[in-house]
Amino acid sequence: MLGPLEEALATGQALPAATGDLLGVAHRNALRLLRLVNSLLDFSRIEAGRARALYQPTDLSAYTAELASSFRSACEKAGLELRVECQRLPQPVYIDSEMWEKIVLNLLSNAFKFTLEGGIHVTLEAATGGAVLRVRDTGVGVAEDELPRLFERFHRVEGMRGRTHEGSGIGLALVQELVKLHGGVIEAQSALARGTCFTVTIPFGKAHLPSEHLDEPQRLAATASSPEAYVQEALGWLHTDERDLPPLLAKPQTPAGPAAGPSTVASAAATEKRRILLVDDNADMRQYVARLLSDDYQVETAEHGQVALRLAQRAPPDLVLSDVMMPHLDGFGLLNALREDPRTRAVPVILLSARAGEQSRCEGLEAGADDYLVKPFGAKELLARVEAHLKLSAMRQETEARLREVGRRKDEFLATLGHELRNPLAALSSALEVVRLSREPGVIAKSLNAMGRQMTALKQMVEDLLEVSRITHGKLRLRKQPVELRELCDVALNEVRGQLEAVGHELNASLPDETLMVEADPVRVTQILVNLLTNAAKYTPPGGRIGFTVRREGDAARITVRDNGVGLPSDQREAIFDAFCQLHHSEDVQSKGLGIGLSLVKSLLELHQGRIEVFSEGSGKGSEFVVWLPLLSQAVAAGEFRAEPIESAPPEPSGHYRVLVVDDNRDAALALAELLRMWGHETRKGFSGDEAISEAERFRPHLILLDIGMPGRNGYEVAKTIRAEGWGQAPMLVALTGWGQESDRQRSREAGFDHHLTKPVSVEELAELLSTLRDAGPGSVRPSSSPSSSPSSSPSPPP
Repeated sequence: MLGPLEEALATGQALPAATGDLLGVAHRNALRLLRLVNSLLDFSRIEAGRARALYQPTDLSAYTAELASSFRSACEKAGLELRVECQRLPQPVYIDSEMWEKIVLNLLSNAFKFTLEGGIHVTLEAATGGAVLRVRDTGVGVAEDELPRLFERFHRVEGMRGRTHEGSGIGLALVQELVKLHGGVIEAQSALARGTCFTVTIPFGKAHLPSEHLDEPQRLAATASSPEAYVQEALGWLHTDERDLPPLLAKPQTPAGPAAGPSTVASAAATEKRRILLVDDNADMRQYVARLLSDDYQVETAEHGQVALRLAQRAPPDLVLSDVMMPHLDGFGLLNALREDPRTRAVPVILLSARAGEQSRCEGLEAGADDYLVKPFGAKELLARVEAHLKLSAMRQETEARLREVGRRKDEFLATLGHELRNPLAALSSALEVVRLSREPGVIAKSLNAMGRQMTALKQMVEDLLEVSRITHGKLRLRKQPVELRELCDVALNEVRGQLEAVGHELNASLPDETLMVEADPVRVTQILVNLLTNAAKYTPPGGRIGFTVRREGDAARITVRDNGVGLPSDQREAIFDAFCQLHHSEDVQSKGLGIGLSLVKSLLELHQGRIEVFSEGSGKGSEFVVWLPLLSQAVAAGEFRAEPIESAPPEPSGHYRVLVVDDNRDAALALAELLRMWGHETRKGFSGDEAISEAERFRPHLILLDIGMPGRNGYEVAKTIRAEGWGQAPMLVALTGWGQESDRQRSREAGFDHHLTKPVSVEELAELLSTLRDAGPGSVRPSSSPSSSPSSSPSPPP
């Protein structure tokens, strides 16, 4: 009721005079009603022992003078003299400021009401043991036989002449209860036609007050009215023009809407207003609140909870604003029903109620409400809370949507990973069985080649996963050098040519004649190009066309990979660079992949200060990926810097060495030892840390390939033990492990390892390692006393 009155009165001259007068009357009576309700609530709390005062040391003189002076303008308009004489007290007085405000203002209001001429005199002075407040008037007075009942609740002295006959008879009774809570007393002296004097005595100190209320951290909702409310009521008794009333609140302004952007769910459609379901059995309240909200929101109303529940279930709103006390289904019942329904469980609910106090608010919040607003409330507060909860709801919805998308991608990635791993494993299993059963050299050779391809595919999947992890954690380090771009392109094209021919793709490559120098990690740039060409082959049906062109454009190299494959819908062009993103293509696509390749390409290009773009006219119309890499200056291109050649094959190992292979996986140890034996080296095997130490001491190997993750003594402990022996300085120690992070390599170095290789170790890596051992020279390895310790030539590994 107060909200629309204040808004209407704030329009000022825009209202007709008669309408303004009527609204002023309504507003003053609304304030009276608010004071009455608050007084009744205070009585109820006092009787229930829930009046939680907060006593603080206060300059009572200054505070009382300030409160009393608020009545000066009303007294002047009424032709009364107001004298306020508050002496400085020798010490602060412990009071609850809101309670003291009610004491002073109620006494002044009572004096003003029954004083028609003369004046009101307010004094405050120190007395023995306490402070004494006196409010004396020259009013109509009270008969002697009425004085004992003056502080009774709802008692009214009949026939008294005053400025108004209105009154509930609870003001003085409330004052007495509040004074008692301060450990004080109130007395009244009066005589008919000679005025009345109320004397309030409050003790000094705090010994008379409950200690737990001297520093109370939380309090019940305040019901104190501001002095303006008392003054407006008093001015109403004078029948003054509304222009004499204290200024009212300005017209409430709608809070600014949410910032535009993807974080706000409602901003998806700028012209679509968010929906609010307003529930209240009071038609005036529904009409007022609906009008207040309708400028910014789409408001739907319901007269009680049952109607609201049907509306919410039919079309869930963005927010529910509900009264508590309603017929048929109240606010708590509606709240419970909304929370039990999955369709409306997340809808924010603000409860409106005239039940003030901490207990009522806690009941509402504990029942699942997002907020609890006590009637009467201000328009600004309502608008602010509604907008705040809508924003919070939008943020929750966005977060939940992101979590659902992350979960969907995780599930899809795991399913795809399982599929992608099973394919090469199935091929390996079948090829292995063919090798075991067949006696035909040609069949065995084909099976072995197939096994090699599948092993390469498995290794690439693992490497891609590790690359993503390294980039995400900022642990990927590039080894940049000036390199000729054409050389990298040739390596990439040669690597994928067999894959393209296997499915009948036509490859059209156009490379520049001029030298294009880039500063790059050759391995990573080759990886970028191979991934793009492989991606084009994968998403192009058999017999398709793939174009690969390289040319200079300004200071950058432009590399284009074009295909006539399945293409991309417009809404998926940016998503394809997200990690683990799986686009939904037709079933004729042979392999979906892990959703890593393009994300890896984008990240590696960014590390090279490059970028990638994608173009497609739509599904079934092919795709074009364009890579941009910055070129080096002309001086570099002219040969000022010499690029290191890209090796197409590792060096071939030679020599004859004693090699100890240690791995708790017996199959792995046996296979690796047999491979080294076939290359002409003498090998021994160990399957635990203890076996490794004892075998190394007997065998005195030149090279120890040592697994890290073994039960009992792990590889680190074994390495430290071997290095502690006098003979243990000679062997080359190589860590063989599935752990390949920089922290793992650092730990290997600290344990005494010379090299750190990640499983599975390729033939090329083994050959290069043995070449390193050969190049170190005989002096770097102390041979044992056995005749076979001297290095000698041995067959190279098979091509």
